[in-house]
Amino acid sequence: MNRFRLIKAGGGYSFSLLAHNGEVILTSKLYETKQDCDQALDSLLHLPTDTFLYDKKTDAEEFHYFVLKDRSGSILATSDKYASISGLENGIYSVKQAIADAFVYS
Repeated sequence: MNRFRLIKAGGGYSFSLLAHNGEVILTSKLYETKQDCDQALDSLLHLPTDTFLYDKKTDAEEFHYFVLKDRSGSILATSDKYASISGLENGIYSVKQAIADAFVYS
């Protein structure tokens, strides 16, 4: 089953989305407070996945990834890196599917 894991580290809080196989497929930015982290996670869980912006990017090593933003353009999380555009597109699809049925654990 897909799940969100809350993490306290680095002087703040973050969350990761784990696919059914346990692989991390999305990682949030670091939030200063648990409340801020919970609010971002709540946005992911309660808004339709088509309301998010999946901002596709390529790093200096030519790996592809996406930044997940809310409707206001605020960054919520960043994907894993992919070697190909098709891998990136599959990653976006997987994240949309995983968010739809994920649960939260700490």
